[in-house]
Amino acid sequence: MEDVIGDSLDKVRIKDRTRELIWRRSKKAIRSLTLRQSIEHLHKLHPQYPIEEIQGFLISWMEECGGPGNCSQEEMHDFDQSVQD
Repeated sequence: MEDVIGDSLDKVRIKDRTRELIWRRSKKAIRSLTLRQSIEHLHKLHPQYPIEEIQGFLISWMEECGGPGNCSQEEMHDFDQSVQD
């Protein structure tokens, strides 16, 4: 699962302030999704994986690859809240 979902996240970036995920479909086509929307989007792309596993993988990916490593306490709290929603 990590390879398949990871490939889908190759061009995804995280907005620093809002923690929305920026999905780049082409050079000009960009789509901004919340964490919940991104989980649902990945589940539509890969319905063979349970949504709970996708959620866990995406949260881990965010923490490792651009998550709130250098955030203020307030930003970290906002990130934690978005993960729980």
